[in-house]
Amino acid sequence: MEQMFRLAGVTFEGRQSLIAGLSTYDEIYMERDYYNRYDRNAIGVYTKSGLSIGWIPKEIARRLAPKLDDGDNYEIRINRILGGNGLSYGIEVILREIGSQLDFKQKIADMINNQTLTHSETALNLINQSIREQHEQYILDRNVEEIIRLIQNGWLSLEKIQDFANFCFRRGRFEDCFMALITLEELSHNYGDHELGEFCQDNLRVFYSYGYENPLPKPTKYYFQTEENDDETYPDLAHVYNAVNNNTIDILLDSLHEDLEKGSNESKSAALFALGELHYLKQDNQKAIELYIHAIRVNPNKALYWGYTAQVMNRNNVHPLISSRFLQRALELDSMNPRWHFLQSILLLAISNQEEIQDLIQEAVVAANHALELCRPAQVGLRRAILRLLGQE
Repeated sequence: MEQMFRLAGVTFEGRQSLIAGLSTYDEIYMERDYYNRYDRNAIGVYTKSGLSIGWIPKEIARRLAPKLDDGDNYEIRINRILGGNGLSYGIEVILREIGSQLDFKQKIADMINNQTLTHSETALNLINQSIREQHEQYILDRNVEEIIRLIQNGWLSLEKIQDFANFCFRRGRFEDCFMALITLEELSHNYGDHELGEFCQDNLRVFYSYGYENPLPKPTKYYFQTEENDDETYPDLAHVYNAVNNNTIDILLDSLHEDLEKGSNESKSAALFALGELHYLKQDNQKAIELYIHAIRVNPNKALYWGYTAQVMNRNNVHPLISSRFLQRALELDSMNPRWHFLQSILLLAISNQEEIQDLIQEAVVAANHALELCRPAQVGLRRAILRLLGQE
């Protein structure tokens, strides 16, 4: 059984700015508020990260609260974001009854070889996540034939794919947004949706203007990633700085050129990266970036090459939509490096300022806070830079 209605309380406590950044793709959940002094049946609705976006209307909460208290299970999702263009934002949701929580869990338990209910619930969440990730991968791989099948069976819709593209952009996943728009444009032709096709073309022009039609190399295997030194240098470049400090650059160049001629791909990429750094130290930034990218093409599995390239691009005023493509690969390969999350925050803020997109500010703050959490105690300089960005120092 499904019920559609609008959430209450959406104009209070700063919820309007939060709702403005949501889409039907965002996950939400509801939770009983037993300590609410105004309504003993109160049920709050929250984003996946736990931020309040409103309340179940009182007349619905009055009937729903006892069922929730008895263990009945419901699913809630966003159907439409209302308002905008000078009007207050609202959220229309769909509430679907799944059934008794105990019966529901028992069915899942039977499916998962009679495991415990806790394990079964975890398994269900993993199954749902796996299905969603598979659908996303179809979109990113431009598997139009499979997507059409899913649309015909009611699993996907053009609106959901558009929401996914918007979601990727708001999260700073610009490469994924670009690929989703390419897929959506092709589908708009298949379904004769001219308005959607124009939407895709308008947004794709921006990406094309920054070279997104030229694919970047993809990592091919798991790789041991380099950890930044406490002084903000990298072990991979220690021989470059030693040569500069000891005036032995000629010896270093001979060694690097030998690696380029006879070395393995790993040695060649390391040599290209070192040559790039030498050019960077001479302030030949364009040549440095070219060599860093060459190193990436030889060995696309090393996060340092991707992240460092993005960092140097940022320092040399390359548009952040270009730098972010390289940074995203670094984050995919080494998600525990606080430097890359800090740089992501900087790039998101830069894009927000240049393109006047306010939605990216919240994601920039999230990235900066995550960088702060990942900082080692000895990374004093990086920690200070993050705190300054957050306005806390």
